[in-house]
Amino acid sequence: MSRESHLHHSLLAHLRHELYTPINCINGYSELLLEELGEQLETPNDLFLVGELQRIQSWSKQLQALVSNILTSNQAEQFNLDISALSNTIQVELKPSTNAVINSCEQLLEKVTIEFIPDLKKIHTAAQRLLAMISDIVQLSKQPLCFSSLNDVKIANSSEAIFDNSAAHEDIEKPIHSLVKDSHPKKATHQGNILVVDNNETNLDLLARQIEKQGYSAITVTSGQQALQMIQTGKYDLILLDVIMPEMNGYQVLNWLRNSKWRHIPVIMISSLDEIESVAKCIEMGAEDYLPKPFNSVLLRARIEACLEKKKLRDQEASYLTQLAQANQEITTLNKRLKAENLRLSAELEVTRQLQQMILPKETELSQIDELDIAGFMQPAEEVGGDYYDVVQHNGRVKIGIGDVTGHGLESGV
Repeated sequence: MSRESHLHHSLLAHLRHELYTPINCINGYSELLLEELGEQLETPNDLFLVGELQRIQSWSKQLQALVSNILTSNQAEQFNLDISALSNTIQVELKPSTNAVINSCEQLLEKVTIEFIPDLKKIHTAAQRLLAMISDIVQLSKQPLCFSSLNDVKIANSSEAIFDNSAAHEDIEKPIHSLVKDSHPKKATHQGNILVVDNNETNLDLLARQIEKQGYSAITVTSGQQALQMIQTGKYDLILLDVIMPEMNGYQVLNWLRNSKWRHIPVIMISSLDEIESVAKCIEMGAEDYLPKPFNSVLLRARIEACLEKKKLRDQEASYLTQLAQANQEITTLNKRLKAENLRLSAELEVTRQLQQMILPKETELSQIDELDIAGFMQPAEEVGGDYYDVVQHNGRVKIGIGDVTGHGLESGV
C-alpha cells in the first residue's frame, strides 16, 4: 500500500469512527427506551412514543448504513481523494435523517413523562452533535490544509462525551462518571463482574446499562491506565475494551494483559474500526471476540453470555486441576507414610519370627521325653503375631501348651 493510499485509508477510518459515536448514542438510547416502554404500554401517549422511537431507531440505522457505504475505501475511491466532494456527499446523505431525529426528539420532549426525558435529551444532543460534525467536515474541507493529517483533527469535539456541561446545555445530565458514582444500579442477578473500558462516556453509559439489564455487574473506566489498575484487583470475569483511546490504546492494554497473570480474563474488543486487519490483530493478540460499533444489543448479549460461560468452564477446569493436584499431593504424603509404616511393620515381624523360633522347643528337648514320639513344624506366615506351642516334662508328667495371639502385633505376641 502506497503512502497516499495509507493516508486515504486512515482518513476514512477516522471519519467513520467519529461519525459512529453519536449514531451509536442515538441507536442505543432509543433501543433502551423501547425496551422500557415495551414493559409498560398503558396509554395512547405510550404508543405514540413507541412509534416515534422506532422511527428514530430506523433513522439511526440508516445513518449507520450511509456512513459505512460512503466511507469505505472502495466507495470513496470515486472521489479520487477529493475531500470537498466527499464532505459534500456526507452532508447531502446524512443531514436529512439527522434533522429528522432532532425534530422527532423535540416533539417527544413536549409530550413524554419526566422519566423518559433524560434519555431523550441524550438522543437529541447526540443528533445535534452529529449535525455539527457534518458541518465541521464541510468547513475543514474548504481550508487550505493537508487533509492527510485530518485524522489528527478533533471534529466537533466528538471525542468528548455527548453530554455537555457548558452554559448552552445546562439542562443536560451530568457526565456519566458522576452518574455512576451517584446512582444505585440494580443488584446483579447473575454471577459476573464486567469491566468496560472506553474513553467516550456515552458508550460507557450505554454498555453499562445494557449489561445491567442482562443481570450482570458493570464497572466503567475511561482510560487504559485506569483499566490496568482495576484489572489487578482480580475482581473481573470479562473485559469490554475499546480499541481507540488516547495515551494508552486497546492494543497496548491487551498486550499488557496477555503478558500478565490476568491473562485468563476474556476480552471483547469494541471499536468502530471494522476492517478485517483490526479484527485479526485483536484475535491474534489474545482477544476472545470483537464487537463493532454501533452496538447491536442482541449480539452484545450473546457474546457476553458466551464469553462468561467459557470463563466459567475454564475456572471450573482450573479448580478441578487444583483439587487434583492437592489430592495427588495428599496421596504422595500418604504413600510415604505407608512406606514408612510398612518398613516398621516388617522390622517388627522379623523380630517376631526370631522370637517365635527361639521359644519353640528344640528337637533335642523333645527327644528327652521317654515313650513319646513328637514331631513339630512351624512356618511363620507374613503376618506373624504370637502363635506358640511347647511340650514340657515336669515331675514325671508331660505338659503341652498352645497359644494363639495372631494379629495382635509384636507386643501382644511376646
